[in-house]
Amino acid sequence: MKRFWLPLGLFAMVVIGSYDMLRGAAAPLMQADWRLGYEQLGSVFSLGSLGYLAGTLLSGYAVQRMWVRGLVVLGATVVVVGTGVIGLAHGFWSAAAGFAIVGVGTGALEIGTNAVIPAITPSATGQSRYFNWLHGFYGIGACGLPLAAGWILQATHAWRTVYGVLGCAVLAILVLAVARGRTGMAGGTTPAGEMGMTGATSVAESGPTGESARDRTPSAAGDPAPSGAGGRRTSAATASPAATGSVPAAATRTPWRDSVLWGFMLAIGVYVMAEVGLGTWLTTYLVEARGVSLSLASLCLSGFFLTFTAGRLAAPLWLHRVAPRRALLGALGVSLLALGTSWLPGTGTVAGVVLCGVILAGFGFSILFPTLTALASHTFSAQAGRVIGLMFTAGAIGSMSTNAMIGAVASRWGIQAGFSLIWGFLLAVLMMVWWMPDVHGQKAERNGEIVSGYPVGGSAESRRDACEDVARL
Repeated sequence: MKRFWLPLGLFAMVVIGSYDMLRGAAAPLMQADWRLGYEQLGSVFSLGSLGYLAGTLLSGYAVQRMWVRGLVVLGATVVVVGTGVIGLAHGFWSAAAGFAIVGVGTGALEIGTNAVIPAITPSATGQSRYFNWLHGFYGIGACGLPLAAGWILQATHAWRTVYGVLGCAVLAILVLAVARGRTGMAGGTTPAGEMGMTGATSVAESGPTGESARDRTPSAAGDPAPSGAGGRRTSAATASPAATGSVPAAATRTPWRDSVLWGFMLAIGVYVMAEVGLGTWLTTYLVEARGVSLSLASLCLSGFFLTFTAGRLAAPLWLHRVAPRRALLGALGVSLLALGTSWLPGTGTVAGVVLCGVILAGFGFSILFPTLTALASHTFSAQAGRVIGLMFTAGAIGSMSTNAMIGAVASRWGIQAGFSLIWGFLLAVLMMVWWMPDVHGQKAERNGEIVSGYPVGGSAESRRDACEDVARL
C-alpha cells in the first residue's frame, strides 16, 4: 500500500496545489474572456470555495463506506468533469458551475489522499510525518505552478491549455487508481489498504492467518462489508473487537459529543484563519503600514511561502524525535515571536526587521495544519476518515471567514489592527493546544473511552498504558 498510495497521494497534492494557485494566476485572462466584473469573478471563485467545503464535509462521511480508492476515483472523476466545464465556459453561469464542480472534486480527492495516512501508520508521530509530506508537496504545486504558468500565460494567454494539462494529470491519477484496484482483485486477494481503508484499520492489523483487516472488518464504524470479491460480511470468527463488544461503544460512534474533537476542529479552523489572513493581507499591510514597495512586499510573501514549504518538507527529518504536542507548541512559539515584530513601530530599518520576521514565520506555520490533522486522526483512530473530513471542513470555514473579519477590523481601526488579528489567532491556537491533551487524558481515564485507538476501560494496567500514550502526545 505504502509503495503505491503514498506516491500517488504526493502527486495528487502537487496537482491540487497547482489548481488552487492557477485560479489566481489566470484570473485576469479568465475575466477578459468571460467579460466579467470583479464582483462576478469573485462570486465564481466563492462558489468554488463552497464546492470545496461541501466536498470535504461529505467525503469525510463517504470514506467510511467508499474506502480510500473509491473516494480517490470519485474525486478525480469530478475534477476532470469540472475542468472540462471550465475549459468550455463562455460566461458567468458555466464558469461558476465549473469551479463549483472542481471544488467538490478537489475536496473529495484531498480527503481520499489524506485518509491513506492513518492506514499506513497508526502512530501519531508517523502520521504527522506523512501528513507534513503531503502538505509539503501541496506547497510545491502552489509555489511551482505560478512560476511556470506565469511565463506561459504571459507569452501565450492560453489559460485553457494550462487547465487542460492539469486535467490530464488528474486523469492519470484516476487511471492509476482504477488500474490498481483491478490488479488487486485479479489475484484473488486484496492487500490491506490497496482497495482503500480508513484510519480504523492499518497494515499492522492483519490477522495471524494473513487475512487483511478489511476482510475481518470493513471499518471501526461497524458498517457491513460489501459482498463479492472486494470483501465479505463479518463473521463471529473474524469480527473485530468493536463488532464483538470487547471495546466500548465510544470507539465506533461519531465522536460529536467529545469536546476534544470540537477543540481540534476549532484549533485548525482558527489556524487556517491565520494562514489565509497572512497570505491575503500581508502585501497590503507592508505597503500601507510599513511604506514598503509593492515589489518588495510581494517578494516577502514569496519568501514566507518558500520557508513554509521548506518547513513541511523538512519536518519528517525531526518530527519523529519530538512529541507532536511539543512540536506544535514550539512551532506556535516561533510563529508568535516572528510575527511579533509587526508590533514594532516605525518604518525603514524596522520595516526590514518585520520583513525578516514574516519570512521566518513560515517555518513555524509549516507544521501546524498537518500535525493538528495527525493528532486528531490518531486520537479518534476508529473514525479517522470521518474526522479528517471534519478537520478539513473546519479549515474551509476558517478560510472563508477570515478575510471578512480582518477587512472589517481594518476598515474601522486601520490595517495595523486588522493584521494584528493574525497574531491573536495564533495565540488562541496556542491556548487550545496547551489545553486539549490533559483534558482528554483525564476524560478518557474517567469515562473508559477509546483514546488513540486503545481501550481505556478494563484493567488498571490497560488504563495506565492508554493514559501514558496520551501523555506522550
